[in-house]
Amino acid sequence: MNRTTLICGTALAAFLSTAAVAQTSPAAESARQDSGTAQRTDPTGQDPAPSSDDGLRDIIVTATKVETVLQKTPQAITVIDGSALVEAGVATAQDLNKLVPGLQIEQNGSSSSIYIRGIGSRVVGPNQDPAVAFSVDGVYYSRASGTTTTLFDLDRVEVVKGPQGTLYGRNATGGAVNVVSRRPKLGVRSVDAEIEVGNYNAVRAVMGLNLPLGDNAALRVAGQSIYNSGFLSDGYNDTDIKAGRVSLLIEPTSALSIFVSADYSAQGGQGAGAIITGPSVNNSSIATRFVVPDDPFVGPSDPRSNAVLARALPAQAVAGPGPGTFCRAQVVGAPTPGGIPARLLCTYPFGVAPIARDGFLANEFYGGNLTINADLGFADVTAIGGYRRTEIDSLQRIDFGRQRVSGTADQYSAELRISSAATGEDRFRWLVGAFYLREQQDTLTIIDSNNQAIGGPGVFCATAPVAGFCVARPALIQQETRLDSPKLVDETYAGFGEATVSATDWLRFTAGLRFTREEKSEENGVITLVYASPPGLTRSYPSAGRVGFNDTSYRLGVEVDVAPQSMFYATHSTAFHVGGLNVGVEQGPNRYPFAAEKVRSYVVGIKNRFFDNRLQLNVEGFWNDYRNYQQSSLGYINDGSQTCSVLLIRTTCPLTLRIDNAAKARIRGVEADVLLRVGSNGTLSANILYNDTKFLQFDVVNAFTNAVVSYAGQTLPGVNKFTVSAGYTQRFPLISGGEIVGSARTIFRNAAYLWFERFESQFQPAYTRTDLTLGYHAPDNQWRLTGFVRNVEDEAALNQGGPLSAASGLRFSNLNPPRTYGLILGFNF
Repeated sequence: MNRTTLICGTALAAFLSTAAVAQTSPAAESARQDSGTAQRTDPTGQDPAPSSDDGLRDIIVTATKVETVLQKTPQAITVIDGSALVEAGVATAQDLNKLVPGLQIEQNGSSSSIYIRGIGSRVVGPNQDPAVAFSVDGVYYSRASGTTTTLFDLDRVEVVKGPQGTLYGRNATGGAVNVVSRRPKLGVRSVDAEIEVGNYNAVRAVMGLNLPLGDNAALRVAGQSIYNSGFLSDGYNDTDIKAGRVSLLIEPTSALSIFVSADYSAQGGQGAGAIITGPSVNNSSIATRFVVPDDPFVGPSDPRSNAVLARALPAQAVAGPGPGTFCRAQVVGAPTPGGIPARLLCTYPFGVAPIARDGFLANEFYGGNLTINADLGFADVTAIGGYRRTEIDSLQRIDFGRQRVSGTADQYSAELRISSAATGEDRFRWLVGAFYLREQQDTLTIIDSNNQAIGGPGVFCATAPVAGFCVARPALIQQETRLDSPKLVDETYAGFGEATVSATDWLRFTAGLRFTREEKSEENGVITLVYASPPGLTRSYPSAGRVGFNDTSYRLGVEVDVAPQSMFYATHSTAFHVGGLNVGVEQGPNRYPFAAEKVRSYVVGIKNRFFDNRLQLNVEGFWNDYRNYQQSSLGYINDGSQTCSVLLIRTTCPLTLRIDNAAKARIRGVEADVLLRVGSNGTLSANILYNDTKFLQFDVVNAFTNAVVSYAGQTLPGVNKFTVSAGYTQRFPLISGGEIVGSARTIFRNAAYLWFERFESQFQPAYTRTDLTLGYHAPDNQWRLTGFVRNVEDEAALNQGGPLSAASGLRFSNLNPPRTYGLILGFNF
């Protein structure tokens, strides 16, 4: 299937569906003209509240930086209401996966990696950036770690699918996630609260207080506390979050509003724990998918997991001719004046220490937001200023070692937008703006090397060779690696604009352009290797440099009203994901800076309402050409020394996680979204996503053998080719004025490999996940009580891939939560 076939096929199917069922009744035409207001959705996450004629209401979104009606916005956007987030148990960003097809959010210790339709970035270090723009109340979050504690007291979440290079700029190649908090309401005094209790000692409490301050101002105070014990047998995969937000809205005149907010959150607990999955590639230490076949939730520090680890990496020291540590070695070449050269065959001479239950999170996030909106008559002005502070201190188990990360990040951002005033005619709509961001990080990462034996030139046989093998003494035994980055600075400037011209009442053209300049630098960075043998030995290397990027992204689009309630659209756009600096220095053969990713996107779609607003059918076809794909892999650091620069002794060079531009990729697919009003009180929603991905070029260098392996033709890791979701909500009105509300939602994901290496331990079979709720809502929704079951199937699904351990051949994976159940009690005063 080529790009033209996909786009034309999607367009033809959309037109045929419109021609078959399009309605032009007066009621439908009237509904089309009604702009409506933002409406609450039901627990399926899709359904606007019923209108007086039992049809579907319009939803207002701000995904295009101005308020628009969702059905009239030429993009695929999923909107989830705040009450739906609560009933679905959305406590962290990762929980959004079960509500939004095509969205995949992975938890990486203190951070999150977000993917939309297969485009994203594995953010595991301070020198990486997300590829999906995440914003709260218009303030962009440059550090993905800050996304985990923001989802409380919300009006809605908007997930914008597909590259957004013009309006969102750098790092939006996958799309955008916009979190919109509940704003203070003028003249209203109210209190609302939710408390949730469930298994795994789960308790979640959320409260919001709205207070009027005279006629022109209001204050809102909201807080959240979430706790659950760990889903794994040793207590890992727990949640412990405390968060609060204070916001003030001032409207001195009808033409001016000022919004000020400040928030704080703390994240504790043990954090994520990666379980061992098999079978093992290099040995028989684990022959089954999980350590205990019928219990996937055996944690990493569980004795049963440590037994597998001990079998995979036993102590490898052997007796030698004298004191000290000796290893089995392979004879290399002919004798030299120093003896017979040898290559060590042991990596961890003392074995590896058992994984302990010592992981922790002690993270704090806080910041502020100032937003000013002014109506100038001929134009609307929006100015947003934001500050974010991230303080990280965490210990995470990585493979059989430990990774301790501590540091801070300070972000300052500002955006100014001027857009045409809404006149009702809107023959020419325009928006221009400017954006600025500066971020400075100070990060220390300590990686436990677990007494790794290091050989290389200068290692000789200590005993006489026998059949090509001998006993040799390691040159060094490495204990840990320290990556100290005291000053990582990222500064970006952008100017952008977009305009839409109505050629006729039914035909519109859009063009947008954005120019971005970004500069990154590292100063005074130090890489330190600490050795157990010889005792007290350390080696330090510099890590410093500077790199800059220029990008011009554009968007071209057309919209056609093919029927009173049907809009066809087609878009071509570009976007880029900024590059950066690997640790180390520029000298040497390994890439020091890595280049920006580039995406070219082609989209066609149609949005329809039928049968007097009772049926909504939206279809979108997409094709993305992706180049300079940024891939994380194990590699060597250019430390500036001649030894490592010319690779004379590779095994003595510092080894760490690097980022390289490894691939070209193609992503194509079709997404259909259906919403149907059933009678007066029922709503059915469904989504079908076909997502076909492939690496067109993907060469990976093995850090240990230096061999180049091509993965061209493989699918992108973690992408489900088919995803199907469906939900149904039924309301049963009672004579008392209350109602009983029941809902069911299920999502199916077909099988996928979670990493580009095709090992069984990286494979997630097809599965479904179903959530059920049933509750009573008192008259006027004064209080409500809802019971829930989430993940009814109790499916233990892997949610993240990664490289195999080079030493053990084991794979450590993260799991989605098991079945949970409980009650939610809510109040409104």
